[in-house]
Amino acid sequence: YQTQYQNRKYISTTIARISRTDRTQISNARWSFYTWLPSLWGTLLMEWDTHPRSLFFLFTITNKFIK
Repeated sequence: YQTQYQNRKYISTTIARISRTDRTQISNARWSFYTWLPSLWGTLLMEWDTHPRSLFFLFTITNKFIK
């Protein structure tokens, strides 16, 4: 459970690292989500070896936005 919590916390900080302007655009228009997603993908893939479960949480986040 602790590892899962740490991974969720890591995702939150990663999202917070992305500029707040992009996050506002995401909530306003769906197309901006697709400009914001690749930067998150890049960050997660670069640190894949230290956070192997991050990809799973990214899929969860992606599904919430797409639905």
